[in-house]
Amino acid sequence: MYNKGKIIFFIGLCLIVLISLPIIAPIIAKNNKHKNQITSIVLDAKIINQQYKFNGSVGINDNGSVLIGNSIIDYAYSTKALLGYFAFYGGKFYSGSPANLAGFSLQLNSNFNVTKNMILWAQNVFIIKYKNNNYYINVEDNLWNSTTTLSSLNQSLVSGNGGFSESNNRVLYYNYALTNFNIINYITKAPFYLYAKMVINQTNSDYPQVYMYYNFRNSTYNSGWVLYDIITIHVKSSNPQFLTGIQSSINSYYQYKPFITQWIVGGLSSGSQLIVYKWNALMNLYYMYNNSFYSVPDALSLQPSIFTGGITEENVNQNRGIKEYYKNGIVYQFQGINKQKFLWEPHLYYAFHGNNLTIYLTPSQGEWKITVIGNNYYNETFGRHAPISFILKPGEYRLIATLYAGSKPIRTFTYTLLPSGYMNFGKIINSCTNITSPGYYELITNLYGTQNTTYYCLGIFTKNVTINGNLLLMKNNEFDIGFNAGIYVNATNVTISNINITGYSYGVDISSKYDYVEGNIIYNNGYGIVISGNDIVNNNIIYNNRKGIGVSGDNNIIYNNLIYNNGYGISISSNKTSIYNNLIYNNEMVGLYSYNSYDGLVYNNLFNNTINAEVYFTIFKWNSSLRYGINILGGNIIGGNAWLNPNDTGFSQTCLSSNVKADICDNVYSIWVNNTDFLPLKYPQESEYKTYNITFEEIGLPKDTTWYVTLDNVTNFSNSSRIVLKVSKGSHLYIINQVNDYFSVPSTGIIVVTGNTTRIITFIPLAHAKLSLSTLLQSIKIINYLPFITIGLVIIVLVVALVKKKKI
Repeated sequence: MYNKGKIIFFIGLCLIVLISLPIIAPIIAKNNKHKNQITSIVLDAKIINQQYKFNGSVGINDNGSVLIGNSIIDYAYSTKALLGYFAFYGGKFYSGSPANLAGFSLQLNSNFNVTKNMILWAQNVFIIKYKNNNYYINVEDNLWNSTTTLSSLNQSLVSGNGGFSESNNRVLYYNYALTNFNIINYITKAPFYLYAKMVINQTNSDYPQVYMYYNFRNSTYNSGWVLYDIITIHVKSSNPQFLTGIQSSINSYYQYKPFITQWIVGGLSSGSQLIVYKWNALMNLYYMYNNSFYSVPDALSLQPSIFTGGITEENVNQNRGIKEYYKNGIVYQFQGINKQKFLWEPHLYYAFHGNNLTIYLTPSQGEWKITVIGNNYYNETFGRHAPISFILKPGEYRLIATLYAGSKPIRTFTYTLLPSGYMNFGKIINSCTNITSPGYYELITNLYGTQNTTYYCLGIFTKNVTINGNLLLMKNNEFDIGFNAGIYVNATNVTISNINITGYSYGVDISSKYDYVEGNIIYNNGYGIVISGNDIVNNNIIYNNRKGIGVSGDNNIIYNNLIYNNGYGISISSNKTSIYNNLIYNNEMVGLYSYNSYDGLVYNNLFNNTINAEVYFTIFKWNSSLRYGINILGGNIIGGNAWLNPNDTGFSQTCLSSNVKADICDNVYSIWVNNTDFLPLKYPQESEYKTYNITFEEIGLPKDTTWYVTLDNVTNFSNSSRIVLKVSKGSHLYIINQVNDYFSVPSTGIIVVTGNTTRIITFIPLAHAKLSLSTLLQSIKIINYLPFITIGLVIIVLVVALVKKKKI
């Protein structure tokens, strides 16, 4: 009888274990971080498929192109970090097959380079479902191989909290999902606010790591920044960065198609389409440069059909979709018809209220450099401005505003300011005419052709004139018919700025001295610009002309221009002219042609043409003295020029650089007899003098708490979430000083610096070092399993009673 009792007891114990499994399973799953998380959400991708057509995702799509007047100009940048912001105020929507439920995805997507021939595509994704008047929000990340079409990831090269999954087209990719089994799962009403951030760091072995963060907020709760996954790629990389625009030096497969960075809304999963009935939301997308986040320079509403790398397949129905518009730094979204468009055009306008100058910028949170100079006053500021103001006494000033993408300028606006205690407006130009009185003039409409009685449209015959074109158009039908000019100048101290000029024999024809041509777009002319001596040409975009710039007379300055796709980039017959900081590329005949010219200075330009320079009866100096500063390639030493060609066999692309000045080639570059660049730039830059940023970012401390980092025996402190320190290449020891009632993870370590890097420091309250019973019960949501526990206890009582009865 005793043995029978033992058997009954064993059976009861087994029943208890079976009933307890729903409680035990989540705990096991949570602690086994190398297993796939169970999830019904699978996001699919289309990799390098240019012909794929669909109703695209909607949001902010940065493909490295900017709208300027009637022209689209390419730019490119790379960054270590991306940040997306999204506010949702409510809606009614449905995701079709295969999801078939009320939900949508919000995705931060970007490609990044591991090596020149290895490109990966990262996604930081929110999954939002609507049920029973609540929004259920989960977070997941994905990593795809976007090097070539339908490439799978090598599982041995990638590690993180997640595992590997197979997409609908049988491509293997990395996935980590924070599901309902995890404690991180949000149920909320609208409005709510979502932030996603992706940061690229490197291990001490130079392996790239993608740090995945999110932040959830509503009216009663703020999660703060949560680092939920670190994806490590076990391949050495020299400088991994997120890529936007055409990156021909990195991507060897599709050198003339852009990478796209996305912060977008789409269907819930697996290529599903989002159908929208009501929608009220807003968003913005930022990239990091010099440890600050800036709004992207420009963006499209729908994802483009021409791209390279990865791009999302989830999309939005065109007719029951989302329409967008931009205002004051924010992209607003409402239900409507999807339309492909640029969300904004970079722009500037200013106003005087008394002597208070206020400058308004688009994008307002973009990477702007603002300079106001004149009347014994100088102010230069760099960063985000929304808006910015200056107090100016009466006099004449010059305002120069340049929008950047990373280290490269995109668009420059130049104005002459005349504060005099009242709102300053220019004299109006609304037709082709002659200007014979000094002053500030503004175009208010497009101008066409020429005057009836002469060969030019605008003629300027008096000194001290400024013309602001407001990015409007001056257009002639055909420059091959007769001799004509857009603007003819025969007076000193004349400034021509912010005009699109096209279709003339001469876009701007200057026969006088001491004049300025600034911030214009000049294209499809015979000569783009002709100058005659002591003139300055800067910050213009000059392309598709037979000759970009024609130079005669002496003592001219040509700098900061984009000169491309012309027959001749610059054609010069001039003495003592300086040419620097220009991008001169893809010009059919030659980049720089010089005849009978002496004592010129040509330095810090990027040449990338089949023939970069052709000189006859010319003696120029082709480099400055060696000095520290940001050169045309982004390095830290200024000297000579970058000599590239489209076949990647240019002198700068093939030269050796074994000395300590790693930005400079070992050998000199001879253009012709008596024309030598003694300090040609190495491409790409590998400066040993460069300093890098170590960013220590803390998570867990209350706001405004002071914390300390000791780096190389020097202690630094801050009451913000970041401490940024500049160091040289090499190994650096750091110690995180203890803060009252908190301990840090990690508390010390060695960082091997080969580039900018970030260390996340997590502060944990000492009171939380031991997990309380109440916290444990809450974490496993024990209340959901009370029925099972009750049944288990009843079975235990019955089994014990039966055993005792049998013993008796």
